[in-house]
Amino acid sequence: MKKINLLCLLGLFSLMALAQVPAGYYSVAEGKQGDALRLALQDAIDNHTVVSYDALRYLYEYSDTENAAGSTIIDIYSTCGFAYTTSFCAGGCGGGFNREHSVPASWFNDATPMYSDAFHLYPTSCNVNSYRSNYPFGETATGTKYNTTDALGKLGASSYPGYSGTVFEPDDEYKGDLARTYFYMATRYADQCSGWSGGMFGGDNNGFQTWAINMLLQWNRQDPVSTKEKIRNEAIYGNSTYNKGSYKQNNRNPFIDYPCLAEYIWGDSTTKSVDFSKLVSSYDASFTDQGCPCETPGAPIVNTPTYTEGATAGGTIANTGSSTITENGIEWSTTSGGPFTKIEYTPTKTTTGTFTVNISAITTPGTYYFRAFATNSTGTGYSAQSSFTIIDPAQVGLGPNLVMGTLVTNDISFGASNSKELFIKVSNVTSDITITLTNNNGNYKFAAGNTTTITLTAAEATAGKKITLTRNGGNNGATLTISGNGVNKVHNIGGN
Repeated sequence: MKKINLLCLLGLFSLMALAQVPAGYYSVAEGKQGDALRLALQDAIDNHTVVSYDALRYLYEYSDTENAAGSTIIDIYSTCGFAYTTSFCAGGCGGGFNREHSVPASWFNDATPMYSDAFHLYPTSCNVNSYRSNYPFGETATGTKYNTTDALGKLGASSYPGYSGTVFEPDDEYKGDLARTYFYMATRYADQCSGWSGGMFGGDNNGFQTWAINMLLQWNRQDPVSTKEKIRNEAIYGNSTYNKGSYKQNNRNPFIDYPCLAEYIWGDSTTKSVDFSKLVSSYDASFTDQGCPCETPGAPIVNTPTYTEGATAGGTIANTGSSTITENGIEWSTTSGGPFTKIEYTPTKTTTGTFTVNISAITTPGTYYFRAFATNSTGTGYSAQSSFTIIDPAQVGLGPNLVMGTLVTNDISFGASNSKELFIKVSNVTSDITITLTNNNGNYKFAAGNTTTITLTAAEATAGKKITLTRNGGNNGATLTISGNGVNKVHNIGGN
């Protein structure tokens, strides 16, 4: 992220208002995740127009000058502020500027098209460029700068966990820029980079060594995309608003367009599929230099609290003979009145009246009708038809077993019970959710902490959490309120 004065900022922002990610540019990557996403993005950005190593001097006039004005070079290795020229290493401050392979060319044996890919070649101080040599980027606690006051970055022993060799640590304001450059290189050359030398690339984590990707993700998060990066992206792509010359690559850096794509390939979201309609772009109005969420959240959704109930067969099976009645099993149907399917279960039991049926074979939520059948000395008899509602097993955390129960709409009825286990889930929230019991004369409390208030973190609310509600006496009503993140959902609690 480049720090520049207010006048430059105003000019840059007026330019960037004209830019955006081209519609459909990344459609080939829609719905992908992990390495499949990286390979799909490669399809979107490969086969770029190659600008020769010599011709980069002409592209830099637009891609790497302040405000894309072609006058002052932005150097990520020094504060020299070089006047733009087509002559390299012309002396003066920093020895002039040259083309820096941020991924050293020796790592990929000077092969093309990597050798002149503008996304990783930056104009930099010739002196600091030489000082960096071909050492990997990293972090160092003991490193030193090149021996001039205008130099940025420092060379020294790595202090980042997982690597102990010599590294060059760039200045903080360019760490995010270089992380996104390396993400680009590992994606544009996804079929080659795992074999590159240098200590950062490899086959451990979709093109990177483990220590390197951990560090680069950290840099990407700490140093968000700047307007300077977006202008560079547009100029290399060939947007005529920014690039007035003849040299362009006709491809983009996906990680400047959508910095959070890195999380879907290497970071915290590798098990999620990308939805570009929700992904925040660095060009979006909601994106600031303080960063952004990866996805635009939708409106909060409160799942109706649910609780489980046993189901009791209606009616009785009379003993009309001298033998006992043996309960053999149940029959059920998804339609009132049948047809019924007989389901045997064990162990059998003896009964002379109504009985509770606990079922563990049905795993699909819905309403089911059932009747019990039994045998005695006169043959087989049936109970009266009854019904039950199955709550989604995943919601109450009971695995694949069937959950008997009633889906509560607005009221939670205790009946004769003194305890109810509620499952509460609130989607699309980013901060705490509070669940409060009020107007209950002290009769109802949450079992956890014997309290009338429970707080769920955003993660707990999103995943859903089981909460036990207890009644300490009396049948007075109460109110359960779910609030926070713009949510205000009220449920009535009754004793009967």
